[in-house]
Amino acid sequence: MSDSDPKAPNDGKPYLPVQPLEDTLEARRTAAAVNRFLEISSRILSSHPVNEERVANGLLPDNFFLTRGAGSMVELEPIASKMNLRGCCIAAESTVLGVAKLAWYTTITDIRMTGSMDTDVELKAKLALEQIVHHDIVYVHLKAPDLMGHDNEPLKKAKSLEMFDRMVGIIADQLSEDVYLALAADHSTPCEVKEHTGEPVPVVIYGPSIRRDRVTSYNEMDCAYGALGRMSGSEFVRTLHGLMGYVKKQGN
Repeated sequence: MSDSDPKAPNDGKPYLPVQPLEDTLEARRTAAAVNRFLEISSRILSSHPVNEERVANGLLPDNFFLTRGAGSMVELEPIASKMNLRGCCIAAESTVLGVAKLAWYTTITDIRMTGSMDTDVELKAKLALEQIVHHDIVYVHLKAPDLMGHDNEPLKKAKSLEMFDRMVGIIADQLSEDVYLALAADHSTPCEVKEHTGEPVPVVIYGPSIRRDRVTSYNEMDCAYGALGRMSGSEFVRTLHGLMGYVKKQGN
């Protein structure tokens, strides 16, 4: 079924009615159910005391759900089970936590981790250092740079990158010498576009016995000259798994 999220530019439409994309009873039934849910939930949210207070204070009400990216559940072999590793995910966003659960990762969240500019990066760093003692791999997610790109807030996006830098600094300063540190992003979200784009993102892998290149700064321009080259997300993760000893080596 189609998205209710009109995305940018939305041509003045706050949402789109969900349409079935297949001529099947299941698709029509699901689209109808989602539209009904959006209608009822919007009515309930509009009369909620929190939204009544927001309107009274001159703020926009938070009164609608935007849905997108519907799909069918498929049989997945969890990566943690397949590779016999212990994984952990520290995040605020439900999508990230959901994917982590599908991978059989332990998930950790906290009300102080908001997924926005007021998130507690010191707490995320603290949790990461605690959990790496009990897990083989710990994934720490920071959502704020993406949000500021969507909202075309370049100064706030710069501030969110400073938050990321502070979080990484805390982790790097206290990380055990036998642990690898890897940095990446899942996509670019330029402020001028306000959407995801296809440019390559900077990545880094640092740790014991890694061959060094001449790159000393983590940014798009410098990392373009790095020895890792251009790789897909799955290749990046597989490289990490290989360094950790979880990938079978080829050759004699």
